[in-house]
Amino acid sequence: MSLGTTPWLVNATPSEKSALAESLAGRESLDFHELRRLSAYDFGMTGLRRVGRSVLAYLEKFPEGEKIAEAGLVLQRALVLSTATFSHMSEMLVGAGLRHGVVVVPTIVEYEDALAWSHRSSVASKFDVAIVCQNSRSLRNSQSYGSFDAEKEFVGERLQETKLLVNRLQDDFASKVLLQTLEEDQSVPSSLLDVGLANTHRRLVRNYNDGLGFIAAELGILVYDLASVASMIGIKQWWPGRYLHSAKLPFSMECVPLYLDGVTKLIALSCGKSKRVLVLDLDNTLWGGVVGDDGLEGLKLGQGDALGEAHLAIQRYVLELKNKGILLCVSSKNNHELAIEVFRSHPDMLLKETDITSFQINWGDKSKSLEIVASELQIGLESFVFIDDNPVERKLVRDRLPMVAVPELSADPSDWPVILNSAAYFEQSTLTTEDINRHKFYAGEQKRRQVAADSKGGPDFLRSLQMELQVSSFDPVSMKRIAQLVAKSNQFNLTTLRYSEAELIRLNLDPMCVCFQARLSDIFGDNGMISVMVAKQKESIMDIDLWVMSCRVIGRSVEDALLNLLVSEAKKRGVNAIRGKFLATARNQIVSDLYQRLGFSNTDSSVENWLLSVDDYLTPELPFHTIIKI
Repeated sequence: MSLGTTPWLVNATPSEKSALAESLAGRESLDFHELRRLSAYDFGMTGLRRVGRSVLAYLEKFPEGEKIAEAGLVLQRALVLSTATFSHMSEMLVGAGLRHGVVVVPTIVEYEDALAWSHRSSVASKFDVAIVCQNSRSLRNSQSYGSFDAEKEFVGERLQETKLLVNRLQDDFASKVLLQTLEEDQSVPSSLLDVGLANTHRRLVRNYNDGLGFIAAELGILVYDLASVASMIGIKQWWPGRYLHSAKLPFSMECVPLYLDGVTKLIALSCGKSKRVLVLDLDNTLWGGVVGDDGLEGLKLGQGDALGEAHLAIQRYVLELKNKGILLCVSSKNNHELAIEVFRSHPDMLLKETDITSFQINWGDKSKSLEIVASELQIGLESFVFIDDNPVERKLVRDRLPMVAVPELSADPSDWPVILNSAAYFEQSTLTTEDINRHKFYAGEQKRRQVAADSKGGPDFLRSLQMELQVSSFDPVSMKRIAQLVAKSNQFNLTTLRYSEAELIRLNLDPMCVCFQARLSDIFGDNGMISVMVAKQKESIMDIDLWVMSCRVIGRSVEDALLNLLVSEAKKRGVNAIRGKFLATARNQIVSDLYQRLGFSNTDSSVENWLLSVDDYLTPELPFHTIIKI
């Protein structure tokens, strides 16, 4: 049975369709909270278009989009450069973005070579992101079949042109750039032997796509692997057929919702909106059967049984996610002792108790359990994905926690890995050491909290941790993690700025900038990189331009230590004062009083602007075993 192009979305019922119509009735009073809840449902292309049209009409009247920010959505103005038709997707692009917490407002340039256009055009102000949509028809070099040297030269030239384009876009149009891999052109003759014949279209496309991955890593950009998406769907279903010629469509209309979901998901990723937590049900999800009824020996799990092997494959899938830095948690209506015993004693359990960061096994409301897990981990629910075989539980979480991603699942668990792959929830721009060790970081944090509770916290507790704080300037090895921390930090984020990796590299080279990265370890383990600060000197004043920190280490005096080092640097430069700004969001109220607590004075009637006299600064007593400034 075909799963369709977006199998993880639940089809909208008449009540959801009615709710959508009601939400769009008054364009001057759009309920973005409700629109975001409804975005979890599949309303088809018509529904996406209606939502997008209404949102764009709203923005014409209210260009600052105040209600958008109030709903936790991020406005992203996008430049779209496409060699094919894109305008038919523009309104749907806006609708698709709501599902991922972004409102993408596109400016579209069609039927143009992106590099040529960029050299003859200019804009008054930068876009938030530039999206380059090219196709493989530019990769035709049929004059030199059989020559591997000609193939390498030709692909190298095309990749060099791509690098020039990215640099041009980053310099003059948008710091964030999204490229796409190329799908094979079905109008080009192909052969089963093309993989071994030099300079065929198939080899050119594959080699170019491989090279694009190296460019992405080098320049700090995102690449949407469209070739894999087309392969997953099937090239026959992806191919636009006669609409390639009559309407210049890049792919079939049927695949538009899938494509736009991927584009907006990656734009959201560039804004720090990523999924980092997977919450799993147990009975009939991680294993077949109900442990309270069937007992340990009656569960379907393991080799020799089709259903048991399907559930084993699910465990293998989520374990691989854990190895990529995704935190695994459990929410199950169950007897705690019986459920835990499966992890401890079942011979075919791949997932062990130590693989799970948080257990919520009780008979309560699962939406409440997810809120408890979010509080424990200090990670926003926007970063959560919830998997449960029970459609009632899925609907409850969707309705009560619309920011949580809840995939629709088929009755056959064998389909679930395919559905989850199609949804591509756990996109990562990079994979850092901190990502791989995230599970260990949180395991250590649980031990710290237990010790803090036993000792009632306080300075003695902090000193007992024997913390070692290492602070240094930015370095090439750490740039990807630095950019990742900047993109993902929402709670301890004072100015809400989101610099790309390329911009951070430029700031680090600026002699008028001070760039700090901080790492923290203690007796329970290494927390990895936990804070980034960028300050800009303007004559005798140092402006704190960006300051983010992992919520895991809030309250451990890291902020005092970083300010202490910034004051020392300011004195070396002859700076008289340090200026800070706090821009409030729905997520960063935890640091609303940070500058006041650190000794800054409020400079106006708002809570935005703060000033610290370097001469009046008093060096605090710090609880760190060692502070290293490299």
